[in-house]
Formats: sequence, structure tokens, C-alpha cells
Amino acid sequence: MNLSQQILTIFQNTTAKYLSQKQVYALTNAHTVYQRNAVVTALNQLVAEGDLSYDQRNNRYCLQPKEQLLQGQIDGNSRGFAFLVVEGADSDFFIAPNRLNGALHKDTVVARRVANTKDEVEVVKI
Repeated sequence: MNLSQQILTIFQNTTAKYLSQKQVYALTNAHTVYQRNAVVTALNQLVAEGDLSYDQRNNRYCLQPKEQLLQGQIDGNSRGFAFLVVEGADSDFFIAPNRLNGALHKDTVVARRVANTKDEVEVVKI
């Protein structure tokens, strides 16, 4: 089992929804700088593949179901909010200013749906 698979197994078996880098280090027994760098590389790879999502505000990772991810282009507004335009979707998705996470007008992003909302998303990756 490689490190990425081991990390995914940890996230699937833990009761905590979010884990920080330090918690992942402890659960994978990464004590040396080399081992910790390997964990960071594996975490970044899992985020890029969409298996994990990274919460920039709290510096934590969580398991991300792939069916909730959307990819599209940002249509910004001068008042701070934006819309995610997804090809093939019936309507656009609203993005509140605090959920843009640094994305700008015309950026292509990956976003996830916000819980308990109909058409609101949060930018996960630019």
C-alpha cells in the first residue's frame, strides 16, 4: 500500500471530519523531514485528484466525495460575489465573497456544493 492509499484509508476510517497536517503526520508515523515531505506531497496529490479537499481558512484536510465537485469558470461581479458557470448545467451556481478563496473573474476553478443550500458553491482549487 503506497502512502496516498494509506492516507485515504486513514481519512475513511477516522471519526474526525477534518485532519490537520500534524495529525496526518502522527497517524502515518512520519517523524523525519523526509517522511513529512512525502506526506505533504501525497496530500497535495490527493487534493489535485479530488479525493481530498483543503480548507484554506483552517488549514485542514477532509475527505471529498467526487460527485460533489464541479468545474467551471468564474463570472465575477463588482460587488464581490460571483457565479460559477458550468458547461451543460441548467443554471449557474452562486459564490459568496468569502467562499471565492482568491479566485478572480474568468478563472477556471473546481468548486464543491455548500451543505444545506440549493445552488451555492465554494471554490476548492483555482
